[in-house]
Amino acid sequence: MKNWLHVISGVGAVVLVLMGGYFLFREAPPEEVVEEVVKVGWIGHGDHRAVDLALKDLHMDNVEVVFSEVECVHDDVLQTVQELSDQGIVVAISELCSDMYFMASQEFGKADVVMIQASSDMNDYVDEPMFRTVPHQYQALAYGIDYLSSKGIDNIAVVGVTAGWSAAIDELIMALFNGEEETLTFVSLTNDNDEAIDDEVLKTRLEELKEVDPDVVYIVARGDDPARIMTIADEIELESTMYGISELYDDVESLGEIGNDLRVIVVGGGSSGFEEQYKIAYSEDAGAYSAHAYDAMTAVARVLRDGAMTKEDMVVRLHELSFEGASGKIDFTDNGHIPGRFEVHVLKDGEFVKK
Repeated sequence: MKNWLHVISGVGAVVLVLMGGYFLFREAPPEEVVEEVVKVGWIGHGDHRAVDLALKDLHMDNVEVVFSEVECVHDDVLQTVQELSDQGIVVAISELCSDMYFMASQEFGKADVVMIQASSDMNDYVDEPMFRTVPHQYQALAYGIDYLSSKGIDNIAVVGVTAGWSAAIDELIMALFNGEEETLTFVSLTNDNDEAIDDEVLKTRLEELKEVDPDVVYIVARGDDPARIMTIADEIELESTMYGISELYDDVESLGEIGNDLRVIVVGGGSSGFEEQYKIAYSEDAGAYSAHAYDAMTAVARVLRDGAMTKEDMVVRLHELSFEGASGKIDFTDNGHIPGRFEVHVLKDGEFVKK
């Protein structure tokens, strides 16, 4: 019996030694890695669902988007920029209006936050460094002039306001349409005192323009003026093809029936694949800038995956990006702009359609 006890004791001792060795020398279980959540800001007004769609498609579970809806009021935008910056965002996607986005970009920069503009544009900032997935108005005009030149158009008249926001457009057209064989004529909707002219004066000016016989009349005006110009042009049988600034895309109701056949050069929307994907997701058509917001979020996701966390690193990596996005080629220039994709749309029965 004692022998058996000795055997059992010996075996027990061996087991204890082996177990002790196991616990002493085994590898510790790997620590659970918790991915740091990265905050991305969205600022603007309107539909931001394209950003949500991009996040789902890219499976970026460690990204939290802080959405801040704000109207284009200076002090409100300024406060929202500050609030987003205080929340620790590393990058902001903006769908602010033309009047506010540049100011927002400057303020975000002070907080070491990179901003990408995903809607709207403004002539004043064509040379300013700023990341944007929407091409600049200058690019749209350049495309339009090239398009008309390719059609053999060498005689253009610009009819519209010649002060304020439109003056910059006039200057761009002059810079772009300046060939030796090209004729450019301006017809102003204001008098020498910058007061709006009445229909009789406008009719006289358009009759004088008829003598020049322009191939194209390019309307640089908004509100009731485009319809007024086209109505009088029709009365005097001015047979020029009518083009207008891209903003007229939003003025269909004010154009009325007289607006039929008006052409505009617009920034291209989303690819057919994106448009279909958006409609399946939300049972609605994508907005004018939905694809650009989608591409902005895609660009942000790509640089975050590459490890960019500081403003400097993010800027470098954004400049290195090149991919075919939902809105076209995303390949930022030194100024942060993109090549852009443009289309000619014509107004037919109250709706602009691709030509």
